[in-house]
Amino acid sequence: MIHERVGDHVPVMGVGMLRAPEEVMKAFETGVPLIALGRELIMEPQWVQKVQAGEENKIRTTLSKKDQKELAISDKMWKYYTGIPDWLPIV
Repeated sequence: MIHERVGDHVPVMGVGMLRAPEEVMKAFETGVPLIALGRELIMEPQWVQKVQAGEENKIRTTLSKKDQKELAISDKMWKYYTGIPDWLPIV
């Protein structure tokens, strides 16, 4: 609705709870030109590349403490992220 009113005069970004490629594509189909994938890119830095390659099944959808080092998440940021209830799916 916002995009319909402002058109191309103001950039509009879709944000929030988009996790699966299908959800992102559905959001794009509404006409919103930009989609935020912050949480997904923290968990899976190669998210876009894996979707483009048709490798959605290889996208990391949960995190464990062992992933922290591989993803270069500092202890301070790990504590911050894990302190937000249900924001990151930690197993």
